[in-house]
Amino acid sequence: MGDTITQIGRYEISRQLVDTALASVYDAFDPVERKPVAIRVPRTTHHGTGELSLRLRHPGLMNVLSYGQNQGETFLVMEPFQGTPLDSHIQARKMEPGEVLGLLRQLASVLDYAHAHGSIHGSLHPSSILLNDRGEVKVLDLGATDIAGRNASAEQLLRAVHFLSPECIRDQPMDGRSDQFSLAVLAHRMLTGEMPFPWKPLGAMFCIAYQQL
Repeated sequence: MGDTITQIGRYEISRQLVDTALASVYDAFDPVERKPVAIRVPRTTHHGTGELSLRLRHPGLMNVLSYGQNQGETFLVMEPFQGTPLDSHIQARKMEPGEVLGLLRQLASVLDYAHAHGSIHGSLHPSSILLNDRGEVKVLDLGATDIAGRNASAEQLLRAVHFLSPECIRDQPMDGRSDQFSLAVLAHRMLTGEMPFPWKPLGAMFCIAYQQL
């Protein structure tokens, strides 16, 4: 599914909200219930669906309302959110400490909630976080079973590389500490305007996976 898509199931698509290695999220309208929604289309058929997605309810999540299939592809219907990816807010600048602290508190609350309910993120990075003009965040791609979508582009994958935990890069089992690692990298990026591993993607991956940090 690309940027020009206009309909998924009965839902009318207005724009692509965000595009990550795991899924695309669209602003949409439900003509039956006459209300705005968001539609999430995972890049793998089994990612992010089922009872777990429907059970998770937190102010920092775009809560799932229902899910279905369209032309063999699974999609989630979620509550709408007027925001933009965090990476568009932090490009080429560092943020004020007070602002960063507020964002980190929200993100930590989401992750704590997810971990307590048996879910991890696994690839938390700025493109998977939405931020609105009131400083409120929504975390996308929670509960990943695949760290990289099978149909993701190289550009989409590279956006997340610097934020992945060592065990993720090594393809080893992950737990809540993997998300804590990603959150720490994100905190460094927001506070300093720089990455803690300032090398090109392959160099950063090697440093994260095999060198003492």
